[in-house]
Amino acid sequence: MLFFIYKFEKLLTNLFLPHQLYNGIKKSSSDMKNHYMSIKFCLYSAIIFIFTISLYVVPTYSFNSAIATNDINTLQAIEGSNDTSSVADEAIQKIALIKNKFTYAAYQNGSFYNFYGMYSPGMFDRLDDDLNTTITNNLNLLTARSIPEGEFPFYLHPAYKDEPYIQYYYLIHDLAKRNNTIVENLTDMDVDQGKIFRENGENAYDVLILFHNEYVSQSEYNNLKRFVENGGTILFTEGNVLYAEIDYDPVNETITLVDGHNWKFNGTAAVNSVAERWLDENRDWMGSNFLNVPSGKPFPFKFNPFNYTHTEEQHLTNSKAKILLNYEAYNLPEEYSNATVATYEMQYGKGKIVHLGLWGHMVKDNPLFIDYMDRVLIPLALGQNVTKLNNSFIKGALNMANLTKSVSDDSEQRFNDTQLVVDSQNPRS
Repeated sequence: MLFFIYKFEKLLTNLFLPHQLYNGIKKSSSDMKNHYMSIKFCLYSAIIFIFTISLYVVPTYSFNSAIATNDINTLQAIEGSNDTSSVADEAIQKIALIKNKFTYAAYQNGSFYNFYGMYSPGMFDRLDDDLNTTITNNLNLLTARSIPEGEFPFYLHPAYKDEPYIQYYYLIHDLAKRNNTIVENLTDMDVDQGKIFRENGENAYDVLILFHNEYVSQSEYNNLKRFVENGGTILFTEGNVLYAEIDYDPVNETITLVDGHNWKFNGTAAVNSVAERWLDENRDWMGSNFLNVPSGKPFPFKFNPFNYTHTEEQHLTNSKAKILLNYEAYNLPEEYSNATVATYEMQYGKGKIVHLGLWGHMVKDNPLFIDYMDRVLIPLALGQNVTKLNNSFIKGALNMANLTKSVSDDSEQRFNDTQLVVDSQNPRS
């Protein structure tokens, strides 16, 4: 199929340009290139559409149809699974989405990030000289910050209110519903209070889906870990998660910074501290840590099917993690020169971690990302065998990248060759 598309593009291009030249249509270099590139754009659009339909959408549509009808034979034929015992159960598993309300409280104007903006730059400068930083002013910005309900003034744009990443939350919710009939909405507060467990201590849900849960309480952290130990699965859809500890006051619905994000607060002073609060623990049971490279220091990815741009990612730090997609980041800072940015899964206790590894909301509009989340990651979190689908996605993405590069290189060469002919017929004075 891809070979046919490539040959088709070459045929149209070879037929079209000589025909224009044969009829004596003389164009400037700029006009010729614009005209030619418009042809390439149309052809590329057709290639991407046909490629997506033929190599990815069609087989995965069959896979989803098999789940919807509980057609075990079809499901096994597509996925190559020999386990038929859990298919019927998978269709009624319970999923809970955990909205990152604690992080919202930290992000609102007049809270943690206003404090960071005042004191973190100077603190980092002093760290170069091995000097400690102790702050006793403006501590109200770290203390008893209210948890917003709905839209709020974000510290980056305090003049108006919004709810960051909410469209991404809705997208994941809809995809979860497509894969499962029981989807509930919980918050950080619910996890902190242990509402992900039954009274007997067993998990109340099969899968938890987390978002940008950067700030969590110690209780929430412990409960998430226990959930996986008990046999549950957590699907992390964002990078930079479980990064800093806060104290949650359930009576007043407020949070106070405890430790992480480079500061530790004891109620009377803030001092410089660790960046990632649970660095070792996250490595052991989540499988990765935050790749602490500022978004202002870009680096590329050799494998980039979702057209993602570096913002906030995880990097693998546990050898037990099984890579699903390796984005092959390169030109990283020296301290992360060997870092692996990847989507992965990892067993822990009786349960499992599935981690996108990227700042997912940045690619929420990318069709391939939506398909991959819908047909690989969420089904994987639900316990389905997606090995063939994952491998098919990798193969298709690589073929698409190679095809695009090959066609682009070949087309550019033909343009340059053709331009020589045009220039020879229109010599400059």
